[in-house]
Amino acid sequence: EAGALGPRMKTAAVTYDPARNLLIAATEDDTDFRSVGLIQVLQEELKGRIAQQRILGRGYVWVINSDGMYIVSKGRMRDGENILGARNDAGVYFVRDIIHRAHELGPEDTFVTRYVWRNGDDNSGRTKTAVVGYDREWGWVVGAGVYEDDFLNGLAAMRWHILGAALVFLVLGSLAAYALVGFMFNPLRTLQSVVAKGDLDAVVDERLLALNDEIGQLAQAFAVMMRTLNERVKQGEVVKLQLLNKNEEIEHAHRKLLQSTKMAAIGQLAAGVAHEINNPLAFVMSNLETLERYVAVYEEVLAEYEKLDAQKNFWRTVDEARQDLADVARKKKDCRLESLRYDMNEMFPELRDGLNRVKHIVTDLRAFSRTDQEMAAATDVTEVIEKVLTIVWNEIKYKAVIKKEYGKIPQVRCHAQRLGQVFMNVLVNAAHAVEAGKGVIRIRTSTRDGNACIEIEDNGCGIAPEHTARIFEPFFTTKPTGEGTGLGLSLSYDVLKKYGGDIHVVSEVGKGSTFTIILPAVPA
Repeated sequence: EAGALGPRMKTAAVTYDPARNLLIAATEDDTDFRSVGLIQVLQEELKGRIAQQRILGRGYVWVINSDGMYIVSKGRMRDGENILGARNDAGVYFVRDIIHRAHELGPEDTFVTRYVWRNGDDNSGRTKTAVVGYDREWGWVVGAGVYEDDFLNGLAAMRWHILGAALVFLVLGSLAAYALVGFMFNPLRTLQSVVAKGDLDAVVDERLLALNDEIGQLAQAFAVMMRTLNERVKQGEVVKLQLLNKNEEIEHAHRKLLQSTKMAAIGQLAAGVAHEINNPLAFVMSNLETLERYVAVYEEVLAEYEKLDAQKNFWRTVDEARQDLADVARKKKDCRLESLRYDMNEMFPELRDGLNRVKHIVTDLRAFSRTDQEMAAATDVTEVIEKVLTIVWNEIKYKAVIKKEYGKIPQVRCHAQRLGQVFMNVLVNAAHAVEAGKGVIRIRTSTRDGNACIEIEDNGCGIAPEHTARIFEPFFTTKPTGEGTGLGLSLSYDVLKKYGGDIHVVSEVGKGSTFTIILPAVPA
């Protein structure tokens, strides 16, 4: 059909009325037809077909959901009934066991189970054998079961006939009985082997399908069930592939969010880091200006010595030489060269210390801000904490005193940059929580149950009990609008979980908080 958006496919059901010589059709756009409603229609049609299947006369195919509700029962008389509480003589809830085992099946697996089933007022019950599979897309537990006494009664009657024939026709009857038993049992063994393998791609023997008895019906039922389950498994594989692709997209987005949050945190600390760099640089610049003046004085004195050297050939008397030497010595004394030399010797170590301080800050900042392209490796936790303290020091030093209680701690396998962001988030939050000038932040490291344990404790305002359970939720923050994204602790939680670690907090309003981080140690 040509429309504003171009041609569209339609689906039509057509019939013919010979009395009126009319073609009658009902049409629907193909895109509208392929909807959730179609799945419901297909399910209802499949339920009807399943309900019509019979196995050895009284055996049938049944379907239940994960709550034990009948989706399809015998004759559809008990659809919707809950049989989750059905028990055998030993008191075992066998329906729950069937559902539990079905949920553990792979996409192409089945299993065989035996249980006692009671109908109505039948207190004794009858033993059934069923082959069970699981359709994950619809959540259906599908079973095809038969009563074992149907098998046994038929076989017993058959044996009596064979024995009677053997009495009359000893030799011929024995041969006929042997052939008959083989004819009956071989198809059963063939069908049993197909069921036992649980191979959904296996083909049921055509000879079994051609039989017009209960065995033929059972074979046909299994063939239908295997085709249906196989289709569901293939659809499940497609969904699985889609989920894997979505997981990759989510992981990529998570990495970008982690890096963005890290760069935002560095941006918030940029002024402090700049201040930390500016102090040693200002000191270096001041010393360099002083050195420049000292060098100018040295050059002035050196010029006097060069002038003296040039005049030595023109001295006529010793007194003239002594006078010129005395003038240069006086100039040297007036310029305080000895004092200048002492000051210069003191300046060089101080200049070196100042530049090393700048180098240390810049190196730690670069290591913290770069992306995580390297593989996770064994990491020294104490070294990571020290690098982070360098970056956040200006954020902390005016508010709190850092007290380090480093103990023996094993190395952990992780990305040092990601772990550093975890410590940075917790330390900055602690600095924001304490009262300026009165804060104390303790950092303790130890080994707990063979794992690395890091505790960061502050004496700040604490966290309200109703907020404690939510602080690791994305975008949750108790800070005023514009002062926090609510992602710091959430991303920290995700990072630690990825490395097999954990983080939890103990807090009391008005007394402070203690964040405990646990990370598995690198195997020895």
